[in-house]
Amino acid sequence: MMKTIIISIAITLLAFSMKMKAQIGINTNTPASTLDITAKNATGTTTNVDGLLIPRVDRQRAQSMTGIPISTLVYINNIATGTAAGIAVNITSTGYYYFNGSVWSKLNVGASASSNSVNSTTGANFNVNDLSSTIVSGTAQSITVPTGGKALFINFMLGIDYTSAPAGGGFAFYEARLYIDGAPTDCYMRVQEILEGGNAQYTLNTVKSLTAGNHTLDIRMTRTTNNGTTSGANMNCKPNSMSFNVTYIN
Repeated sequence: MMKTIIISIAITLLAFSMKMKAQIGINTNTPASTLDITAKNATGTTTNVDGLLIPRVDRQRAQSMTGIPISTLVYINNIATGTAAGIAVNITSTGYYYFNGSVWSKLNVGASASSNSVNSTTGANFNVNDLSSTIVSGTAQSITVPTGGKALFINFMLGIDYTSAPAGGGFAFYEARLYIDGAPTDCYMRVQEILEGGNAQYTLNTVKSLTAGNHTLDIRMTRTTNNGTTSGANMNCKPNSMSFNVTYIN
């Protein structure tokens, strides 16, 4: 009986002490924060393992949890179970995930970049008029933005020769514009035709945020001002240099 009383008193005193200090130390009697875990072997050559082992669960288990507090941290060790849906929509690979209040989000330890590019000095000739938008040969690209993709950096440079100016007053304006998924964007540049056999330079730089999934990008040209040139007449353009680079940060 006495032993039981002593143990109860000891537990009560320990709990009171922890409450008063509001700090817990593991391998230390002087915790410096709410929870202070000190390595048992901070130096030396011992093979004993030090560290913090986060709970390991598979995707199905993470997907099945309810009432999860924000900032809960787990390590997903298997994605063969469950599906990338609901609160597990972002769980597409093994790794550390934290709960953000709505879904599990991967704890990224760094960023990676993926690029698509085309560089050419022998692009095919193409015709440009005021009635339609012509895709610049070689710029049509298909990209896949992964889940968690942050931004799309786009850089386009084109040098062309005007090989056959259309009849009329000439000196029209020609526009190169970025298209995403077949829709024109606000990224474009207009250059005035100078004379037959002249040349022009187009440079486009922009940053776009796209949803995860498949997208198509291309550069299209059109004549925006005829300046006396007959409507529908073609300006033949010969690319002499071209670079189109698309990079997303994940």
